[in-house]
Amino acid sequence: MIEYNSATIYHVLGLQIELIRSETAYGWQTAAEVNGKYHYLGDMLDNVETAIEVWQQISGKTLSQVETDQVLIENGLKSLAI
Repeated sequence: MIEYNSATIYHVLGLQIELIRSETAYGWQTAAEVNGKYHYLGDMLDNVETAIEVWQQISGKTLSQVETDQVLIENGLKSLAI
């Protein structure tokens, strides 16, 4: 029986990644939905770092620091320096 469920959407370089986290009697379980496919992530947190890791696994690429900063800005987690 699911006791708690949350879903958070992140955008990583044009790809929408929805992280779904459920708490059950067995602990936390996280999955990522990308393009209609689900990827089981175990007990990983539902944060932007996890979304970036999912993107890297799917694409086979590693984000540069500039790209990581862009992802943080796009998701409202970092502001542009003026």
